[in-house]
Amino acid sequence: MTQQLENLPVTEIEIAYGGEAYADNQIDAKTLGEALTSLSTLIEHAEKIINGETAEPKVNIKATKEGSFTLLVAVMGSIKTINALGLVAGGAAASGGVLGIIEWLKGRKISTIVIDEQKDTAQIEVDGEKVECSNDIQKLITSPIIRKELDKLIYKPLQTDKPSTFSVSQHDSKVVKVTQVEATSFKVAKSTFVEKTHVTTREANVHFANVRFKQGKSWDIILPGGEEVSASMKDEAFLERVEHNQTAFCKDDLFVVELTETTKETNGELSKPRYSITKVIRHRAAADRKLL
Repeated sequence: MTQQLENLPVTEIEIAYGGEAYADNQIDAKTLGEALTSLSTLIEHAEKIINGETAEPKVNIKATKEGSFTLLVAVMGSIKTINALGLVAGGAAASGGVLGIIEWLKGRKISTIVIDEQKDTAQIEVDGEKVECSNDIQKLITSPIIRKELDKLIYKPLQTDKPSTFSVSQHDSKVVKVTQVEATSFKVAKSTFVEKTHVTTREANVHFANVRFKQGKSWDIILPGGEEVSASMKDEAFLERVEHNQTAFCKDDLFVVELTETTKETNGELSKPRYSITKVIRHRAAADRKLL
């Protein structure tokens, strides 16, 4: 295990509690203890969410600076994880990472999340506003544990009588700064429950078992594995060609289509997939038939 940790990349960041409340470089021992524990748990849990249970990050507190309560933190683990959290300059931090998107949410409940499995991205919607992020970031944002640790790392230490701030810096560059007023966004949510939609689009060879000559109507199709399912036909151009030449295909013909599979995830439970055909790419007619 020691050898594994030695081989991990090391990322150094500065986490500071500033403002008038921390100007004398002092912090309540209990608050500091919870903040340090939460930082370690935050990174460890995020690392395992992104890279699997075998991931073993390590967080070391190296020193403190005068003028504010500043922690010099060395993180041994995946830069991908630190980047997704929004704790380093550049990369996801530019678009916010977890910290930036939670600030954008401002405590609002997420309406929907649509996950594009091919692009490995997610679109988060709240109050009609949308933001796109990586699939890793949406996993972290909707994790109750991640949100609980951010509450202890950011929200609680800023509940001071005098003005206070939380900030993260790297290489003397400010990555993120949260004021006492903005800290409310990081207060642990009563529920991170949200319905997620997983969308997968791929090319597939299918047979048409039943056709209906209207866009959007469900067609019965046979998937490559032999399963018969209903699929909404959304290729208007193909429908037009079929209507003008219905004798051009039969049940035995094979079609190469752009097939979209949509699955709803509610509280970890996946619904039965829904299918739609967005484009008919190629018609492989039976040997004795002419191509459409």
